[in-house]
Formats: sequence, C-alpha cells, structure tokens
Amino acid sequence: MPNYDSPRKQKAAAEYKARIAEAKRKDREREEGGFSERVIAVRMPNWKDDEKRTLRIIPAREAMRFYLDNADDEDAVFDDEAYPVQEMCTHFKVGAKKGIIPCASFYNDEPCAVDDEIKELFASGDEDDAKYAKAMYGGHRFARFVLWRGNPKNEPNKVWAWEMSKTVDTDVIALYMDTKIKDLDMMWEGMDIDVTRNGMGQENTKYQVKDVREESYMVATEDGEFDYEAAEKIYANLPDIFEYNTPFMTYDEVKKVVNGMSVKEVMKERHNDEEAKPEAKEEKPKRGRGRGTK
Repeated sequence: MPNYDSPRKQKAAAEYKARIAEAKRKDREREEGGFSERVIAVRMPNWKDDEKRTLRIIPAREAMRFYLDNADDEDAVFDDEAYPVQEMCTHFKVGAKKGIIPCASFYNDEPCAVDDEIKELFASGDEDDAKYAKAMYGGHRFARFVLWRGNPKNEPNKVWAWEMSKTVDTDVIALYMDTKIKDLDMMWEGMDIDVTRNGMGQENTKYQVKDVREESYMVATEDGEFDYEAAEKIYANLPDIFEYNTPFMTYDEVKKVVNGMSVKEVMKERHNDEEAKPEAKEEKPKRGRGRGTK
C-alpha cells in the first residue's frame, strides 16, 4: 500500500494559493485560441433544504494515475502537490438568455467581453444598467471532483463536479490541515465527508462540512478489498480538474451571448461554420514514367 503521508498539512496557506496560480499558468499554456480540449464532468445538482450528502474527494488526475501505477510500492510518493481543486470565476445571468460564462480575464489574462459590458453599463450612469451590471459580476467559486455515495442515479463510480463557495472551500481545507486524520483524497486511507445544507434561500443558507472519522477505500469490492477495476474506470472518466470551467468561447462569441444569443446557439453556430468549411483536397502524387512506359 503506498505511503500517502503528505507534507501538505504542514504547509502554509500561501503555498496552497501558489499551487492554484501555477495551475492557472499551465491552463494558459495548454490552451490554444481560447479553447480547452477536455472531458466534461457533470455538475452536482443544488442541495435541497436540510439535505445531507456523503462525498469522497477524488485525487487530481495525475496523482491518481501515479498511485495506481505504483500500488505495490509502499514508499511511492507523488512529488508534485496536486491539490484536487479548481478556483473559478464565472459570470452569471449574461444577456437575455442568462448565460453562464467563465471570465477570460481571470483565467487567461485576456480581455473579457462580459467585463467590458459591465464597465460600459456602469459608465452609463443609468440605475437599471447598474443593476444589470451587478447581476453579471464574476463570482469566485471552487470545484472538486467527487464520488457521491448513494446518489439518485445509483451510479457509485460516476465523477461529479462539486462546486462550492469560498466559505465551504475553507472548511474543506481545514480538514486537510487537520493532522489527526489522513488527507481526504487518499485512495487507500482517505475518508468520506458529510456535507449538509442548513437553512433556506440564498442569504440564509449555510453548509456544514464534516469528515466521517473513519478511514476507507475510495472504492471497494463486495469482499471489502480495494476495487482496482472501478478505480481505473473512474480515472478514465476523470477530467483534468485544472481545466474545469475554463473559457471555451472567443471574445466575439461571448459578445453574441451578451447581445442576446444563448450559449447553445453560439456553439451551434460555430459547429455549423466548421462543418461548412471546405476540406483541403489532397494532391495526388504525379505519376512519373516508369519502366515500360513511353
């Protein structure tokens, strides 16, 4: 069984932020023309009032692969601190169709059409414009990939994207920093967490995050052994957490959403444009005069 003891719990919060900054830098290097090639994770539906969910945080993709490949090496330690969390900045209620748009300036340090629209609305001095601009402000949230125990779809190995506020993220970090327990995302010695929503409405809602105080396998067979087959299936469907919710539209495409089109309509338009492009014809090699020709 791999040794999952991590120096993470002794590290300061500044190093945690540095890891996120480095991940954002890698995002920019991976992207070409503002697009990301990525597997899409299913976002967890919102909690109902007083609902409790039991979740298991999945390791970052690169860390999970390393430990699966080195399962027989007890001294195997993944060198890179791959925190399985993505910081996000998202604009909501964009345009007439109320689109949801990742902020390009946050992820890529590039111009964001929504940010520019917000500035213009505030500059107008109109009260209604200011109200609309505030509704589109970029909200900072965090995301982790999890297994949802006992989910309604009865899919125990399905990868879900758990999006949370900064307050909830801070509560999760506190569990990681707790030296009395193992890191939550350990596949062999980690543990589940219970997340309970209390209260009603956006202003009066609070989430309580607790570990179950019992180490367990991330996935187990009916005999209680670690389920390597299930773990491989999870890995195959596990996106790169640092590409989750990153920008997927150009500035001009986002501008179309601002001006009234839906995100789906814009993406369909892009698809149709790509389909209409003529394919480059392959030039046939010229046949030379071989033996027996005149």
